[in-house]
Amino acid sequence: MLLEIQITDEDRRVDYSLQVSVDALDAEPEVGLGQAIEVNTVRCTEVTTWLGDYAVSAFPGHDARESLEKKLGQWCLDRYADEITEAIQSQLEPAYA
Repeated sequence: MLLEIQITDEDRRVDYSLQVSVDALDAEPEVGLGQAIEVNTVRCTEVTTWLGDYAVSAFPGHDARESLEKKLGQWCLDRYADEITEAIQSQLEPAYA
């Protein structure tokens, strides 16, 4: 399943809009496993930098030389793994409640 999430780095004043491909894995109580979420890929579709009340956006997929969506997505996953996990769980909780 494909989820749209946004991660905010308040120290840097940057927002990252991400498309995250995830699989929800069923629980396997016989081996002691609860339900899990597996992140397959992360693509960064927009980077927004805040300058006071104004924002400047960049769209990594529009670079004519090389689409940077996957590279920036992986960088975000490495740096903001906990925030991405929380955003995924908050979107999926209603479906599994």
